[in-house]
Amino acid sequence: MKTNIIFKNFEGFEHIRNFVEDATEKSLGKFERSKEFIASVICGVRRHTDNNNQSVFDCEVILSPGNNAHKTVVKRSGPNFYTSIKECLRTAERILKLNSKKRVHFRRLNANKSFEKFLFSKKGEV
Repeated sequence: MKTNIIFKNFEGFEHIRNFVEDATEKSLGKFERSKEFIASVICGVRRHTDNNNQSVFDCEVILSPGNNAHKTVVKRSGPNFYTSIKECLRTAERILKLNSKKRVHFRRLNANKSFEKFLFSKKGEV
């Protein structure tokens, strides 16, 4: 899995970059076996947007498969940088799990139909 990390409105130091890379690899790396994809993580901060003059951290994960299929985009915001990254990656992981379950169910459904079609076509020929 190729990971692109982009920081907006703040400087991404080495320990922050390592945290984002490790969290991305840990949560999304298990789906790499089924297909190769590129993960773009965009981290940003909006300063003093609340009444309390607190910063809000934004995280956006864009998953694009290598075969130019549809992209998956997940956005999360929060008052803490680490929790916003974790929540965004957790949501992306849920979406990938859901899509893989649908794909497996669709394959099983089509396999059963084709097997029944094979059985009925053989019965008619005998």
